[in-house]
Amino acid sequence: MIVGAGPTGSALAVRLSDDTTPGAARSVQLLEAGPAPATCDAVPPEVLDGTRMAAARPGHALNWSFTGKVAPGTRRPVPRGRVAGGSGAINGGVFIRGTREDFDAIAALGHPDWSYERVLPSFAAVEHDHDFAGPPHGRRGPVPVRRTFPGSASPLTEAFWAACRGLGYPWEPDKNAPGPPGVGPVPVNVVSGIRHSALLTHLLPHAGRPHLTVRGGVLVRRILFAGTRAIGVEAETEGRVQVVRGDE
Repeated sequence: MIVGAGPTGSALAVRLSDDTTPGAARSVQLLEAGPAPATCDAVPPEVLDGTRMAAARPGHALNWSFTGKVAPGTRRPVPRGRVAGGSGAINGGVFIRGTREDFDAIAALGHPDWSYERVLPSFAAVEHDHDFAGPPHGRRGPVPVRRTFPGSASPLTEAFWAACRGLGYPWEPDKNAPGPPGVGPVPVNVVSGIRHSALLTHLLPHAGRPHLTVRGGVLVRRILFAGTRAIGVEAETEGRVQVVRGDE
């Protein structure tokens, strides 16, 4: 049982329910508080439209609106996705990795599996980069990645790039490369105006799997334990509180 059909929950559910290896598949329940469309036609238009962030507006039914401290003395609403695909289904679609320095700093703290070289294959495996080929990029993953390069960007973007370069910032055509930072086009998982969240890239392509059940409208209240082992959850569905067990 997996609680939350955001990017992590969706990818994990697909991975664990993989039935391509005989005897390896597990029965997986994926529980989501918001809607969980089973077909592309049922996906809310706000989730598909990657040119806007309509579902991120305060009070929208497809987000949890939390309040975050963005600066000393300044608090703002922080929307988080309440729909299959999670926050990746309502955000701007920016698809930038952490830097080599970031990951290597984590590894230096005693976590060698988080070094840049260790995490790089996972980044490459998840993406289909339409602009760059070869290391450190992937071309066979489920998530499409595109950039808007000079000559086709908006006049405001072109002016911003020119101003930054005039101030001495280096041109950085690929922000997912391990080189030094600079100014350049932002990689996004929005193609032809469509936001490719985990709902589109992971869940819907595998919606017919016999080992995978995705349930929307299930608000998990707490996890239930038998000793130290989680055995299920207490959840609210259509105003009714019920117990959902992992072995059901």
